[in-house]
Amino acid sequence: MRVLAGTRPPPHLGGQPKPQRDSATIRIVSFNDDFVDDKTDLSRIHGGVVMVQEAKNVNVRKEVNRSEYNVFQNRDDKPHAGSAMYWKKDRFKVLDKGQKLLAKRDGPGDDMLDRHVTWTDMKVKGKDVKVRMASAHRPPGDEKDEWPEFDRNLAAFARKARRDNIPVVIGMDANFPRENRAAAIRRLEKLTGLEWHGPKGSIDGFLASPNVRFNAAPHTEHDRFSDHDPVAASITVLEPRS
Repeated sequence: MRVLAGTRPPPHLGGQPKPQRDSATIRIVSFNDDFVDDKTDLSRIHGGVVMVQEAKNVNVRKEVNRSEYNVFQNRDDKPHAGSAMYWKKDRFKVLDKGQKLLAKRDGPGDDMLDRHVTWTDMKVKGKDVKVRMASAHRPPGDEKDEWPEFDRNLAAFARKARRDNIPVVIGMDANFPRENRAAAIRRLEKLTGLEWHGPKGSIDGFLASPNVRFNAAPHTEHDRFSDHDPVAASITVLEPRS
C-alpha cells in the first residue's frame, strides 16, 4: 500500500502508539499554624494533601476530621511534632513515611527547636502515580546561622527523591529574607534542584520537582488568619518514567 506524502498512515502502518503516562491532579495546601496565638486553625484547612508547620503544641489527629483524613505527626517531642501532614484517606494509599533531621539547634541556650522534614510517599488510588509529599520549616532570620545546614540537608532529601525516581513536593515556610529575596529563592532552587512556587512576596509555598506541573500560580487563602495564611495550589503529577 502506498501512502501519499502529507497524509497520515493507517494505525497498523504507523507503528505502536506511545503509551500515555498516567497522571493525577491534586489540591495541596501548605500552612504554618502559628503557635504563638495559643490556638490552632487546622480544622479550617482542607485539601487533598495538607503540609503543616509550627504544630509543636497541637495534636493534629484531634483537630482534623478523622473520618476524612489520615494524619502523620510524630509526637515524641516538640521538635518532631513541629511539622506534620494529613491527607484524604479515600484518595491516597501510603507506601512509606518518615522524618529526617535538617537542622539542629546550637545547644541548651538556643531556643530554636530542631528542624525535621516530615514526608509521606503516596500512591493515588486508581492511578499509577506516586509522589513524595513533605513538610518543612526553615529557621527564621534570627537563626540564619542554621540555614546552611538546613539547606544542605534539604538538598540531600531532594537528591534521594531523584534516586528513588519519585517526584517530590515540599510545603514549607521558607523564611526568605526581605532583602535579596529573589536571589535567596534562586540559590535554594539551584541547591536542591527543585522549583519554588509561592505567592509573590510570601515566605510560604512549595518546592517541587520540575516535572510536577502547577496548573496555576499558588494563591494565598485569606480568611482572617492571625499570621500566616494557608497557601494552596492545584498540581498535576505524572507517572514517573521507568
